[in-house]
Amino acid sequence: MRTAQTARSRRSNPTVAGNLAQDFKNIKLALVQTGTDLKDKIVQKSYDIKDKTGEIIDDTIDSAKRKSRDVKNNLTDFLVEKPASAVGILIAAGLAIGYFFRK
Repeated sequence: MRTAQTARSRRSNPTVAGNLAQDFKNIKLALVQTGTDLKDKIVQKSYDIKDKTGEIIDDTIDSAKRKSRDVKNNLTDFLVEKPASAVGILIAAGLAIGYFFRK
């Protein structure tokens, strides 16, 4: 009963109704602004993640290039320093691979 009386009194008092309308409008604007702020923060965070991911991928590629260059240099040095051992290892590896694929 009290809410019905309060609603009637608001309708009968235009100042209260106007204040409520303005309050609702202010709340709506605040919610829209909050939504916009959240969207902007999400977009910025996604760009930050994208940049960080790009840096990690670049670092990984550089590391892989460095390691493959080191392996190549070590293999070249081994072949130059110990050619007989290198040939022996290659023959043994070829025989082992041939044995496993033949069965």
